[in-house]
Amino acid sequence: ISNSVFKIVRRAGIPLKRIMSMRWILTWKQAPEGTKAKARLVAKGFTDPDLLTIRAEAPTLSKIGRHCLLQLAASNKFKLEVGDVSTAFLQGDKKEQDRDVYLEPTADLRTRLQMTKEHILKLTGSVYGLRNAPRAWYLRVRKDLEALGWRCHQLDQCVFLLYDGNELI
Repeated sequence: ISNSVFKIVRRAGIPLKRIMSMRWILTWKQAPEGTKAKARLVAKGFTDPDLLTIRAEAPTLSKIGRHCLLQLAASNKFKLEVGDVSTAFLQGDKKEQDRDVYLEPTADLRTRLQMTKEHILKLTGSVYGLRNAPRAWYLRVRKDLEALGWRCHQLDQCVFLLYDGNELI
């Protein structure tokens, strides 16, 4: 809801094959204060009407890319930091609205959004469970980094470098 990845629309006239159902995924995470429950609402992506035609490939850091980064950091005495982006897949570009796909909300979500049975959710952004969510996230990160002046390494699409003139910073 807070990432605005859908909008409520009238169900009338929407083909059933364009509507995906949703479900809750419950996992248990180890935290310093003990085991903690984590729930996530996901689309049943295997029912995506465009499952076989949408591009879904997203690069991952290669071993060589990782070694290259570590060598660059060591050689230049760079400080490395690690981070995590919460709800990453919900922050991809809002390109799903062009695909004309919909979600059948769970009963509890329908109640929370005060929806009647006459309404469903039209996807406007990526959600967990979609086959193309990792790609949408990667493309968003790449676009944002390049807008900030970072350059994608020619040997690994997951390595981005920042230069000041010709100097790697």
